[in-house]
Amino acid sequence: MQNRLTQTWATEALYWLDRASDRGIFSPVHASARQFYLRVFTPALESYLRAHANGALLALEPRHSARSGRHFRIFRSDLDVTAVISESASNEDLRELLAAYAEAGRRFPFLGELEINTADELSAKRQALETHAALIEPVYWLRKWRYQTEALKTAPTRYHSAKASKALHALGRNLGVTGAAAAVSGRALGQALEHALEPLVTHVRGQAWWRSPLEPAYSYFLDWRLAGTSPGALALSPEASRVLACVLPDGLDIYPQEAARIDELRRAAPFFDAACALHIYELVICRSVERTREPLPEGHTDWVQRLESFITSNPLLSRRVSPRLFRYGDEGAEPGIAGS
Repeated sequence: MQNRLTQTWATEALYWLDRASDRGIFSPVHASARQFYLRVFTPALESYLRAHANGALLALEPRHSARSGRHFRIFRSDLDVTAVISESASNEDLRELLAAYAEAGRRFPFLGELEINTADELSAKRQALETHAALIEPVYWLRKWRYQTEALKTAPTRYHSAKASKALHALGRNLGVTGAAAAVSGRALGQALEHALEPLVTHVRGQAWWRSPLEPAYSYFLDWRLAGTSPGALALSPEASRVLACVLPDGLDIYPQEAARIDELRRAAPFFDAACALHIYELVICRSVERTREPLPEGHTDWVQRLESFITSNPLLSRRVSPRLFRYGDEGAEPGIAGS
């Protein structure tokens, strides 16, 4: 009971502090706090984790607003970090690292999500972003939109509700959407995605497709209904919906009866390059999931095998990516907490 009352008062205090600190006069406070996170706290946390990871930890890198400075607010923004580990890190090393991070999180509530990747994986992820950021970023903003929408519905306190709502506003700004972000229609979000897809749309215009272009389709990757008219749908043009089918990792699920047509279009350079970038980016995220979540999400292994199969099926691409990025190429390989 005492702990519950303490948590209630703490979240209520955070709610009012966060509201007050939205004023411009607090900008120096946010900037100073961010510099403290980057220059003092993160190096100290890295030293602490190194001592518990048996030499497996190579570096600790802040992510998101703490790194970029965009939308950073001291009473709202978590400090998300990526642990860069050695290729030789064992399952036991990673368990020790996770236990140490969990202990640090209990002492410092502002610590956010931990991702764990190797240097090769992060290099592949950054390369994908360098070449296809205009596509990858809106796609992942839409996925985060879904997550924050659910967080808003299930928020246990008004602090958490305000935090999710403001995250939606920030995502709306990223997507070029104005107005009350939590009430934005699928049409406005669809227009933002259409803009990101426009360079590829010209390659599918005027081409014959077996299915009706207006038939509802669903992307499990995005968790959105496409080209539909329901309130929960992204209002995309038929061409944009087809482009997504060609580039998203679950593209064959969007229009399963057009698998042959999708495979044919994917061999065209623009679609192939974009699909590879998204597959690689997602694969690196999955690598982190394998190291930070136990047990693994249902269907995770099958999903990663699909990602790897697409990437390795093209020799030109697979030669550009470190073979250490792949885990399931050897028959009988087990994922485990370390993906090994």
